[in-house]
Amino acid sequence: SAAGAFVLLKMGPGAKGGGPSAGAEAARAPEEPVAQQGTVKPEQASGIVYYPVPYASPPHLTLTAKAPGRKYLIAQQDELSFVWSVAPELKDLNDVKDLESALKVAASGGLRPGPNDELAWEAKGVRAGTGAPSKPFEQRGTFKVEERGQEGEVFFVAAYALPPNVVLDGVPKTAVTSVTPLGFAWKFTGAGFADERGTVTWKAKGARATGEQLAEHIKNASRLQPRAENWRQSGSLNYSPGLSGQVGFGQAFATPPSVEVTAREVIVKEVTTTSFKWEANGTKSNSNYSTTWTAKGTRGLAPPAPADKK
Repeated sequence: SAAGAFVLLKMGPGAKGGGPSAGAEAARAPEEPVAQQGTVKPEQASGIVYYPVPYASPPHLTLTAKAPGRKYLIAQQDELSFVWSVAPELKDLNDVKDLESALKVAASGGLRPGPNDELAWEAKGVRAGTGAPSKPFEQRGTFKVEERGQEGEVFFVAAYALPPNVVLDGVPKTAVTSVTPLGFAWKFTGAGFADERGTVTWKAKGARATGEQLAEHIKNASRLQPRAENWRQSGSLNYSPGLSGQVGFGQAFATPPSVEVTAREVIVKEVTTTSFKWEANGTKSNSNYSTTWTAKGTRGLAPPAPADKK
């Protein structure tokens, strides 16, 4: 049933006949529930829906299937989203006896929505920000470090609105090098001795991304990779004294990166987000040499650049 407003009266010492005292204080009426609805065209056995407007706490949620005989389950729910799953039917699975088994089968592809299926959902609850602040969203996990100088990245299962607070715990000497709403990068700072290697436990806390924020993150996904701000590309470069050329990056940068060439006689003349131009000092000759280059910068969204050319 729909929640209604109420007033709580405080009884004072001078109250008579059970009535409120002159000093009775009326508590503030609760916020009116916010109702949101939507539809999903299922293309797989399960999926996630983010509420356009987040709630202060998990709302009352109902799911309705359009196709006759089809049902959907609420596999997981919080104040920002819910996970739905196709409910097993006898004709689908005769040996599934509980939700956990059904979800495992659904995840493996054992259940599929029909071509005409449509899922309608309705949620009612208190809008976020109108009541007590919601608790920070927390995610945890582990990764292993095994060698000196090892680096890696961890992607969060659910994105955050802003880069969260990430804490590492464990024997290995490991540091967080960058954090984005999608994940974080780490580096093993130990010497690599046996007693320094092992499993690191990480914990991230922050505000979980809303549906709109997630859409924006997806749009900028390449730039929000954990190691995007210190992203590297490298390769080889063949050159001859007195000649010049151009090298294209395998994937474009968001802004022109810094480029270093190992051979001192090769000078970087111009750098763009997709390539760099070089020039080799010296008198022209038929001698051919090879060197390496490294570009560091922020990963971009542009398509790959053309291959090397002279």
